[in-house]
Amino acid sequence: MTLPDLLARLRERADPAWIPVEKRFYRDPDRHVFWGVRKVHVRSVARAFSHLGFDEIRECLASPVHEVRSLGLWILRNQFDRGDAARQERIFHFYVDHRQWVSEWDLVDESAPYIVGKFLQDKDRRILFDLAGARSLWDRRIAIVSSWWFIRKGHIDTTFSLSEKLLGDSEDLIHKACGWMLREAGKVDPARLVLFLEEHQARMPRVTLRYALERFHPEDRNRFLRKKRNGRNP
Repeated sequence: MTLPDLLARLRERADPAWIPVEKRFYRDPDRHVFWGVRKVHVRSVARAFSHLGFDEIRECLASPVHEVRSLGLWILRNQFDRGDAARQERIFHFYVDHRQWVSEWDLVDESAPYIVGKFLQDKDRRILFDLAGARSLWDRRIAIVSSWWFIRKGHIDTTFSLSEKLLGDSEDLIHKACGWMLREAGKVDPARLVLFLEEHQARMPRVTLRYALERFHPEDRNRFLRKKRNGRNP
């Protein structure tokens, strides 16, 4: 089965009625072309075409169609899961080299932890701090969301360090991602999350704080939010 077969299979699952629903999930939906294919169908088609090579996957990532780009990332993710160490390294470098097309929050979230994070779990993670300092919003989101893989393995140092580096970020999609990762890190070590919030809440974006506090007892959550409201950066 070839790339045209893949695109035809995906197009068969398109539902135009889903397009206006899908567009609501994105801040700037006019940047994308949508076919109206739900994620469950994107994943099922990706499983059937996991044999595709890098040239075909590159074509998917470069597509103006959002679901086709998602499909290419799911194929990469599936190949990474099944690959040996050499194959995983090739996929990691391919992903990093083509990350300009991983340019929406869902594309980052469904790929970065499972390729970048998984590859780096036992390796030097300096590339994440380089990405966290990049001009691209999506590079910065790749950096912080990749750390979810480490959290799942019980390692939270990278998440706290990246979150601290990103505290002054101007983008709400980074604020939300950091809050999400801090909340997940707090499941591993609640006391450390409390210490981090106590140290940084005054300059932490409010949405980051709210996301990080989601699992807190209401009284504790309100205590932090009151401190934030009465601080220097309400």
